[in-house]
Amino acid sequence: MIIPSKYLRGRVLGLLVIVGIGVFLLYKVREVLVPFFWAAFLAYLLVRPVRYLEGRGWPRARAIFLIYLITGGTLVLVVALLLPAFLRELEALTTYIPRYFELYHTWWQKLQYHYHRSFLPEAVRQAVNQALMRTEARAVEGISGLIESLIYGYNSLVVIVLAPILSYYFLKDVEMIKRRFIAVLPSQSRADILSVLAEIDGVLLGFVRGNLLICLVIGIITAVVLSVLGVNFALLLGLIAGVAELIPYFGPFVGSLPAVVVALLESPRLALYTILALLVVQQLEGSVLAPRILGDRVGLHPLLVVFALFAGGKLWGIIGLLVAVPLAASIKVILNYIYMKCLED
Repeated sequence: MIIPSKYLRGRVLGLLVIVGIGVFLLYKVREVLVPFFWAAFLAYLLVRPVRYLEGRGWPRARAIFLIYLITGGTLVLVVALLLPAFLRELEALTTYIPRYFELYHTWWQKLQYHYHRSFLPEAVRQAVNQALMRTEARAVEGISGLIESLIYGYNSLVVIVLAPILSYYFLKDVEMIKRRFIAVLPSQSRADILSVLAEIDGVLLGFVRGNLLICLVIGIITAVVLSVLGVNFALLLGLIAGVAELIPYFGPFVGSLPAVVVALLESPRLALYTILALLVVQQLEGSVLAPRILGDRVGLHPLLVVFALFAGGKLWGIIGLLVAVPLAASIKVILNYIYMKCLED
């Protein structure tokens, strides 16, 4: 049976309208969705080990409990090993902050002194003054925003704690949710939709696992390298570098900047060594780790990745940056399917 092109275009338009309405509604309730997002993410990571144990004859509830026990025990062990060092670095950071501000003030005064002694034209001098004032205002605004984000994150801890509880129900009822979802699908399109979802699942699984592994490796390498160089707060800076790796393209720069700033406040030579060392780490990631671990998992053009990151950050903040690329890859899979169906018809 040949489907009229007008009817097919209507179906595609209707689907796009539904997706647009769904995205709009999700944006409106984005704060409420935070624990559900983390719960779904945790369940997505743990559902395969749970299914593996079920295949070995374990009841689902017992399998979930064992996976939770192993995961929680591993996290507790890691925290127990690293927490004392983190606390020592945080305590040292509180004592170093006044010194860093004093060094910054001294550096800024020297810069202004040499600047005012320079023989720049008045127009250039005014333009530089305005640029410096804007930069300082943005820096203050950025620091204020960071403090507000930290306070908001602290207040949200109670909500995020709900994620493992909600994740348990996702894992417990995942098969029922899957059956009911399949049941509401149109019978004539069911096989195609399930095929698209399976392709999306493959893309997401490879992307998530690969990125988490890269984050872990880069975080450890960065902490070790900074510690060898003698940069203060190497453990904290390694953690920042590892987490920043979740952001494609911009992550290495964002993760390296704090380490360079801390090193620069100690000495320009240490900052230079830090920059060179971090460049080597980034080359290791780009030339060895990423191609071997990730490959071309998402199949997106770099311009689309950058656009997705800007759009995700604008819509959903930090969480938007984290989900932008896999969400864009999922949309690409759906659009490819629609395009192929249009060609067939």
